[in-house]
Amino acid sequence: MSSPSIVAATQIVLVMLRTIGRVELDFVQREQRAATQFQPYRLAGTLLVAANAAVAPGDAEAVARLERMIRTLVERQYARQGIPDVEYDLQML
Repeated sequence: MSSPSIVAATQIVLVMLRTIGRVELDFVQREQRAATQFQPYRLAGTLLVAANAAVAPGDAEAVARLERMIRTLVERQYARQGIPDVEYDLQML
């Protein structure tokens, strides 16, 4: 993760905290390639964010709205940091 992606991820988590409530974070670190020089400001890994949103069971419309809100949030925050094509996976369980 580069500095701009760290800023974007932080903004996303803060918005989720304010709108959804409790979130859980986990960072799965991967080793940096030996060929690349170690850069302390660049993290190699994946940030996992989990949140439990209060949506009525079976309310497909509410789930779709929440998914659109999160996708828009992710894409907008990364675009603000100059990362137009962010790679992410969103799972609504």
